[in-house]
Amino acid sequence: AVCSFGLAVNHKYKSGEEWKTDVCFIEITAWAKQAENCAEYLKKGSAVFVEGRLNFQQWETDGQKRSKHEVVAQSVQFLDKREGRGEPY
Repeated sequence: AVCSFGLAVNHKYKSGEEWKTDVCFIEITAWAKQAENCAEYLKKGSAVFVEGRLNFQQWETDGQKRSKHEVVAQSVQFLDKREGRGEPY
């Protein structure tokens, strides 16, 4: 099994008197049982801790070179609490 999902990492900082937020979007790919768990339990806005390795891919589509970085997950920890039970998944 394979599961790919996007992770938004927010960075808040103060610029003068105003607070600003930068968002970095990272693609995560999980495999095997970890992928099955991600597909079952994650939803938009879920808090997770991802540990893994960076992978760089290059390809060509319609004559245009494309590339991306992704994290190949070795561990995904679900940080949200189970509904009604107050404990982590």
